[in-house]
Amino acid sequence: MEIPDEMLADYRQYCSDGIPSFAIDVGKPLERVRTSFDTSGKFAVTTVCIDEFKFGLAYEIRTVSEALTFLALREAEPVWSVAEAKWGSDLGKLRADLRNAALSGESETAFRQITSGQTDKVRGAAYELAKIGYFEEALGLLEAEAARLGTERMLRRRSLDFERVLVALARATITSHASGDAEAAAQLGAFIAATPDTNQHLLNTKINRAAFLAESGQYREAVELLEPAYREFRAFQEDARNYKISGSDREFAWILACAHLGLGRTLDAQPYLEIVNSAEETPKDQYLPQTKPSSVIKLRLAACTNDQAEYFKILYSGSFARLTGIWSEVQAPHPSLEFHFRPEWELPEDIRERYLASYRILPDSYADALAGWKNAAATRD
Repeated sequence: MEIPDEMLADYRQYCSDGIPSFAIDVGKPLERVRTSFDTSGKFAVTTVCIDEFKFGLAYEIRTVSEALTFLALREAEPVWSVAEAKWGSDLGKLRADLRNAALSGESETAFRQITSGQTDKVRGAAYELAKIGYFEEALGLLEAEAARLGTERMLRRRSLDFERVLVALARATITSHASGDAEAAAQLGAFIAATPDTNQHLLNTKINRAAFLAESGQYREAVELLEPAYREFRAFQEDARNYKISGSDREFAWILACAHLGLGRTLDAQPYLEIVNSAEETPKDQYLPQTKPSSVIKLRLAACTNDQAEYFKILYSGSFARLTGIWSEVQAPHPSLEFHFRPEWELPEDIRERYLASYRILPDSYADALAGWKNAAATRD
């Protein structure tokens, strides 16, 4: 067996006897393996150590969700105290490190290859700041970038139309988490009204506005906005010269399905439900390194239609690994935003027991971190 040099290097650096470790079940064929937890660098590194062959697979923990998962995983109990010393008993230290990293310009998004570096770094920083509750600071960065892209000189550069749309979408997404879907929809409505029709990327804005409309119960408005836009999109994609992100039809379809079902139009929703349900899990795209999994889109549709049974059916269909943030849904009343879990829902008892077998209920000191500091003062530390 030929082992890559980087895995041999990971073992030498992170799997020595002096580094705290614990055993974790990773499934067949390895079953239980030793996992180390190193805190000597800026960010903690956890490494699966294969002692028999002297190689390792290191992973840097750089999100609050990953840290919370680690601190809740019962198998990691031997190193919980080490982790708390690194991150703080309320994850305050990690939050500060993540904020500094976001503002340093390190963050990028999936659109890095097709946008300018400055806009992408601003968007990346804003998303990272929003994840840790710095909503005002995140929105401030995006508003400044929107102003830069909106000067008379910059507006003459049609090549920046896509970036102006991406900034508007980022602002709306963060606004939806901070202030609700209705406000995000209104914000995008204002952007659409103020943007010339010559911007060929306005369709992206309409899709996202329709999603926020549907999720805030404004079903009729969502249909009236999106059905004409979908016809426009289908005409656009018939031209082989035009690029569209693979799997884009799914985004129209789940929103229109939700909106028609919300209006009681079951038959009208069926064609759109078929598009969502028949889509491959991860459509391949010629430019983007990855596309959104269909299982995540199906979850959002189930949440939008308040179909709790379908939501859990999708969630436990095998598409999601054990070590994902979904375990945090047992930590009521602090549901995660990642999986569109509705706050009024409660986990079925069998599912709750399944997760509690692997994860503990975290102490109250982690309440703000579990909520993404949404209710905490998002001021500079």
